[in-house]
Amino acid sequence: RHGWLRLTPAYSAQLAGELLDSRSSPQRVLDPFCGTGTTPLLCAERGIDACAVDINPFLVWFATLKCSPFTRAEVQSFESAARAVTHAATTDGATDLWTPPIHDIHKWWAPDTLRVLSRLRSAIAGAVVGKKPRTRDLLRVAFCRTLIECANVSFGHQSMSFRRRDDGAQDLFPESAESRVIGAFGRACADLVASLQERLSSAAELRILLGDSR
Repeated sequence: RHGWLRLTPAYSAQLAGELLDSRSSPQRVLDPFCGTGTTPLLCAERGIDACAVDINPFLVWFATLKCSPFTRAEVQSFESAARAVTHAATTDGATDLWTPPIHDIHKWWAPDTLRVLSRLRSAIAGAVVGKKPRTRDLLRVAFCRTLIECANVSFGHQSMSFRRRDDGAQDLFPESAESRVIGAFGRACADLVASLQERLSSAAELRILLGDSR
């Protein structure tokens, strides 16, 4: 689960684990700036009580989900919904689709990629009707990962930068935007399913709160 989403300024799970190991039988951990939830997740794995805080509502939502236990039935519900979303995104021919209000958006995603991403988001919105909230949330995490993987950005260093685009270059084995986006979504869903097999300790009491630790 530590690899669900990457936050550029985050510290590693290895570092947090070493800090926990350096304490003899820690009873409770406070993380005032928890980000994606690296420390509370380690605590959940080890059965240590933890209270975490972040000012970003998205990160609080994400960290809460990442640190939550899931039943086998919930994982199966997610797998079923992911298959339905994939089918809908590859068969829906709608053209009047949502796109995020980002300035110069085609700097982030090429027009054909953005169209498929918009179809995928529309398919997720349709698939979550009547679904349990946690199934919906897992689909949204998979979509976030797909957005990142298909973006024209490079994460090869501490600060994000845009990849150079050479419109004259031809790929030896060109892949369609649909194949690239749907493939990325499928890989994200499979990775989530695999990581959800890892059991968290039921002994840990976790609280992840929205707040300003200053």
